[in-house]
Amino acid sequence: MSSAAEAAKARGNEYFKKKKFDAAIEAYTEAITMDPRCSIYYSNRAFAHYKKDPLGRAANIESDCRKCLELDPRSSKGNYYLGKVLSARGEYSEGLRHFQRAYDIQPPFKDEVLRALWQCKKELWLSSQPPSDTYQLVLQSLDLQLENALAQCSTEAERNKISDSYTAHREVVQRKLAPTDQEMPQHLCCQITWSILVDPVTTPSGISYERRALLEHLERGNNFEPVTREPLSAKDLYPNKMLADAVEAFCDEHPKVFFENM
Repeated sequence: MSSAAEAAKARGNEYFKKKKFDAAIEAYTEAITMDPRCSIYYSNRAFAHYKKDPLGRAANIESDCRKCLELDPRSSKGNYYLGKVLSARGEYSEGLRHFQRAYDIQPPFKDEVLRALWQCKKELWLSSQPPSDTYQLVLQSLDLQLENALAQCSTEAERNKISDSYTAHREVVQRKLAPTDQEMPQHLCCQITWSILVDPVTTPSGISYERRALLEHLERGNNFEPVTREPLSAKDLYPNKMLADAVEAFCDEHPKVFFENM
């Protein structure tokens, strides 16, 4: 990194803090011109473009993120903002891949990455689901396929094999598409928002909350736990990995219930 390029980046950072995003972009561009091999300059410029206009400047954001990742594949900002652009235009599988990479790096803004990751998972799942009124049509189509397949069998063993395969496939379809009255287990929900826990943290009393919801509660000057009313500060919280794993396992088993309650 050249000292002149670093000076331009520093000016860009100051402009960014003052929300002068166009000026920040110009300064980061100057830094890139002086040192085009530094990935941070591209990720900073992508971030400034995103703050200025995430939709209108999507092409600029994507270009800068891809250049950043070409230079440093482990850039958390490069992966995160590229994921935002891709998911915004419906490329959920590719977007999810970059969100996962960003989260695996565990950046300081990992809670934002995690929420984006789960939202992308939801959109990917929703995009793969047929309209609810086609559920019976799907089952009827499967029944017809089974009937045709069995008609072509010459032995009982073949018929049994096809029937077993069909039954397993039908169960998967029913589990994923069938209407259900099942509700989210309360222990997997935040005690403030009653929404599904995406980034759970636990207090000394053993009660779990969504990290953002609890931090917002504390930032409003409420220096106590919402349920027990005992004194509480942000330093008292710790991530609940076991609960996060339980949430993910429930999602894998009951995606319809999970995403409809997310």
